[in-house]
Amino acid sequence: QAVFSASTGASPLKDLPLHLRFMKKRQAGKVRNTNQSGQVASTLSTETGKGLQVRLMMSPYAVDLVGLSSGTTQRIEFLKSMLKNKMAQYGAVAGVGTAIAANPSSRTGGAVQAGNYRGGVAYTQGGSLINVDVALNNPYILLNNQQRYSTTLKVDIKATQADNLKRPPLNLVVVLDKSGSMNTDGKIDYTKKATEFLIDHLSTQDYLSIVAYSSDVEVVVPAELVSSKTLIKHHLAEVEAGGMTNLSGGLFEGYTQVKKHLNENGINSILLLSDGIANRGITNTKNLIPYIKQYNQEGIGVSALGVGLDYNDELMIELAENSKGNYYYIKNPEDIPGIFSQELTRLINVAVQNIRVSVQLADGVKLANSFGRAYTLPSKNNYEFRLGDLNYDDRGMLLMELSVPSGIQGNRALANIEVGYNNVSTQENVDYKKDLALAYTRDVNLYNKSINLEVDKYIVLTRSIEELERVLESLDRGLFEEAIRNIRKTYASIEVFARGSEDA
Repeated sequence: QAVFSASTGASPLKDLPLHLRFMKKRQAGKVRNTNQSGQVASTLSTETGKGLQVRLMMSPYAVDLVGLSSGTTQRIEFLKSMLKNKMAQYGAVAGVGTAIAANPSSRTGGAVQAGNYRGGVAYTQGGSLINVDVALNNPYILLNNQQRYSTTLKVDIKATQADNLKRPPLNLVVVLDKSGSMNTDGKIDYTKKATEFLIDHLSTQDYLSIVAYSSDVEVVVPAELVSSKTLIKHHLAEVEAGGMTNLSGGLFEGYTQVKKHLNENGINSILLLSDGIANRGITNTKNLIPYIKQYNQEGIGVSALGVGLDYNDELMIELAENSKGNYYYIKNPEDIPGIFSQELTRLINVAVQNIRVSVQLADGVKLANSFGRAYTLPSKNNYEFRLGDLNYDDRGMLLMELSVPSGIQGNRALANIEVGYNNVSTQENVDYKKDLALAYTRDVNLYNKSINLEVDKYIVLTRSIEELERVLESLDRGLFEEAIRNIRKTYASIEVFARGSEDA
């Protein structure tokens, strides 16, 4: 239980869930009951001065996270950190029990392979560097006199480990916040130390640029091959913090530098660090998104690092999710070097690049929801998604909710799936193709036995993440009742899935 109280009276709202507790366990696709351990006592003060005591119950259900992609796991971890961050802004939080249980030894070989679920349909194609699994949440449509029906498609791509592959060259721009607030808690010094770590681990095949921004933007080191590390470090040491926060200016200059040596056969990335809210240049998050989407189309990733409690988490999430990068919440400045190391490791362990998924829907089939994935439409009913790069043993996943017209009993074509990527070692373009169909039926038992719980699990997780993001937005605006409604909605979806899966 998590109890929020104020000092000026209280009105109880019982059995209100706030934190979801996701657990890893041995068997994939299962849900189990958990106890309500991890009690939290926090204080929530409202600007209206009205006392409010809310009893927040943790969800008693846990959804297995075995085999999740690193991006999905990171997104959940980031949201967990941000929830704790927001709670800290509204009162003191002591040991929030929202952690994802880390037990690597319980994992059964990492990714869940096709067929490890009850019912459903999956097609698997293997290659030297990736395995592609294509599955529906149910291969049947249960006819019940509706005009249209819903089904969800999952395209699951896993990069496999391979020996003796050379790493691709890096084209990296580090964009550093040097505003006045970076002088506090040694943040600017930790940032320099982290950047020196990057310099030490780059080779003469790599390009590096360093950009620093405050009220203005400074190109500390223009994009060039890493030939003199001592000279680069000398220029870095001269950076001093002071001024406002022109984050957009720093980002745009970072793009200019990375474009100078854009390499289709390498890794092109911008590493952006910020500890505050942008107050110069473009300050509205939505106005920056078109630029980020353009960078993604050009093969440039943006990884965003937010430091402390005051940075714009919405902006950092949007920057990373609309490009090929990651996002990190860094609570303590001394953790900055470790995060830089983690990001560098991710960049140099890329197995396949520029993953493209093309989904040509059959006549009459419509896309209802891409679950936040951006896409282009090269031709009618042909949706193209760019999933970026994958590290060894990592996964990329695409979910699509499709609207299917009614029909008679029997099979019908649904979609043609094509997956393409670049082999980092050979620079070959590799493609996989698969035709996908489903069937109409009036057999309720057949339909129920064919439910693919593995796909349903990802649907529930993805929608829960979206709801938690809305919770954060509501908390930012002080709309606590709206946050409560979103929490209830999230809890209900987990509970429905859990109850329906107990016998699986």
